[in-house]
Amino acid sequence: MSASSFRFGYSVGTAVREIFRATRTAERPALPVKANIVSPFPMQSSISSAAELEEMCLLPAIVRLDKVNLTDWFNQNVRECQPAPQSTAKKRKPRKASALKQVDSSSLGSLNELIA
Repeated sequence: MSASSFRFGYSVGTAVREIFRATRTAERPALPVKANIVSPFPMQSSISSAAELEEMCLLPAIVRLDKVNLTDWFNQNVRECQPAPQSTAKKRKPRKASALKQVDSSSLGSLNELIA
């Protein structure tokens, strides 16, 4: 590919991209902006004293907000797990006879015969 054909393709691609960008933005309708957004959750008043902050730190949120009795909740939702069964100790298998063959001393001999 020559440099001129590369430049031509690059410029055509840039022009097509700009045309697409211009036509896409013209077709989009403007989204309406809501000026008054109401939160579904009411804002809590700010903490006014250190005592209130200390109370919030001491009580869990489930107790403070939902007025849940933790003793009843614990008895309903938690159950005692069963102790793990004690496994018996594994017994080792006896070792098989060694895989190495016992070499007869009579077959061992001088290597002079093999080398010569």
